[in-house]
Amino acid sequence: MKKKQRGFTMTEIVITMIMVAILAAVTVPIMTSTLENGKGMRAKSNLQLLTTIAHIYFNNTGDTVVRDFTDLGGMNGFYNINISDDNFSYSGTQQGSTYSFTATRISGSHIDETISADQDNQLSGTWPWIN
Repeated sequence: MKKKQRGFTMTEIVITMIMVAILAAVTVPIMTSTLENGKGMRAKSNLQLLTTIAHIYFNNTGDTVVRDFTDLGGMNGFYNINISDDNFSYSGTQQGSTYSFTATRISGSHIDETISADQDNQLSGTWPWIN
């Protein structure tokens, strides 16, 4: 008596591989977009935090709010905070009573895209997920 062999046929394996490939083709772009959106949300949150801290600093000291910062290190030291971000570089500028902070993408996709927040926390820039 012959034993019945168990296992998958080549057709079943190929169909399964095709289904997995289709699922990957659909989910990878969605996941990538979600990750990019999250990085932008972090930068927007950091900018709004910097703007709020600048308001508090000015109200407490009456001193210049922004000292033409070119990096987060200067901002962290001046405002006594600890913000870090590997995806964006930050800068701050002031002209008279108007000031803004800008985050510029430095790694990954969308390099050199920007998000800016002015003294009223109004956002602008070229980052695709700004709103």
